[in-house]
Amino acid sequence: MRPMMTFAFASLLPAFLLVLASGFGGIFPFASVLSITVVVFILDRISNVEPVEVSADSGHDLSLLIGVVHFVVLPMSICGIAQAGHLSTLDRLLIFICAGLWLGQVSNSNAHELFHRSSSGPRQLGVAIYCSLLFGHYASAHPKVHYVYVATDRDPISAQSGEGFYRFLIRAWLGGFHEGLVAKTLHLGGKASTVTLVSSLCSIHSRRDFDRFCLFGHRRVNRARCAAGHCSLCADPVVSVRLRPALWPSS
Repeated sequence: MRPMMTFAFASLLPAFLLVLASGFGGIFPFASVLSITVVVFILDRISNVEPVEVSADSGHDLSLLIGVVHFVVLPMSICGIAQAGHLSTLDRLLIFICAGLWLGQVSNSNAHELFHRSSSGPRQLGVAIYCSLLFGHYASAHPKVHYVYVATDRDPISAQSGEGFYRFLIRAWLGGFHEGLVAKTLHLGGKASTVTLVSSLCSIHSRRDFDRFCLFGHRRVNRARCAAGHCSLCADPVVSVRLRPALWPSS
């Protein structure tokens, strides 16, 4: 089997079995977990280890296909875990395990590749995948913060010397969200149009609310950075809110 075919098989087989597991149960929940653990391990050992010739279009179609499949696997898995009455507790647990592995190892990595594409379509698909995983700020924090400040104290995703995993995890999540928010706000520069935000999700009406929101980051957003009056909540183009400086009381 050619390397690209092996990769496609290993990437899509668990997704196919996940859909079947969520819809029909039976042997498919166990088969889905088996496919992303044992089967992938075996394929990795028996596949050709010679380097694959890479071109500009190498894997492009497969990457787009995985991106589309993501939006089938995610809702089907959620429905299977939460609502499917014909599934046992064990079936739901197996679906949860396989979905977590596939979304984290395959779809997450694929989304990273997609939002680095030069064309708008694949890039927006990658951003949409991250937003669906409630990690949309990564699309701004990664290129606008990590690439600029990598291996410095200004990059929350760069581990510090002697830093433990859980301490890094908290700092990376909160700091990444906060710095992505700042970077996207500065990038908008007051030129982006207002995008409606469902008020029941979040509402920031005052300078005090905004400071409280940013308090969880590793540094505060100063007033100069917010002078443009536009703030991207979640630091992505899908969910954003426009803050009006007129509402901010002077201090």
